[in-house]
Amino acid sequence: MAEQKISEEQVKHIAVLNKLKLSDSEVERFSALFTDTLNYMNVIGELDTSKVKETSHVTGEKNVFLTKGNKATLTKKAALSNAKETIDGLIITKGVFDRE
Repeated sequence: MAEQKISEEQVKHIAVLNKLKLSDSEVERFSALFTDTLNYMNVIGELDTSKVKETSHVTGEKNVFLTKGNKATLTKKAALSNAKETIDGLIITKGVFDRE
């Protein structure tokens, strides 16, 4: 596969999406790092993995679910009691995404 390059403009766009302020030297550095990472992933993509067993994670951890009924939880009133602001039974938080 042909070598791919992440441009400085793309790095700046990623920084804006993540609300990061990067210096010109950081933008240049991240452009090179992202490019190296992407091209390394292309190398991995060319490997024969047909005999490799699929995994979702390597730690061996498993989800644990309660099997003997529900455990007591907070009431809605108790859960909302420490919230700074609520509306219609929901906790109001600072926005994550800018709306245009």
